Amino acid sequence: MHVNRLTRNLTLIPLVAGTISTILFVAQGGFGGGHSGFDFVITTLGFPSIMLLLLITLPNSVVVPDILLVVWIPALINSLLFFLLGLALTKLITLRKD
Repeated sequence: MHVNRLTRNLTLIPLVAGTISTILFVAQGGFGGGHSGFDFVITTLGFPSIMLLLLITLPNSVVVPDILLVVWIPALINSLLFFLLGLALTKLITLRKD
């Protein structure tokens, strides 16, 4: 399967946002549950998939580090969503050219 530049670039956007979120996360010493200085920015960089994670409640026996739960799981879900968006846009552009 050939992945064009648009799809590749769209997929990289959430990964860059995840990297920025990681830097902010480490700089403030973790996630403060909405009370620390960078929590709003970290949450905003995780949109839209971080909203899904707010709806999911994990059992107490499952321990997931905050960096994964708040930064990298949303970044990976967003990468998948942006990849699919890129494929859809590529298909629409190809159909319009024909």
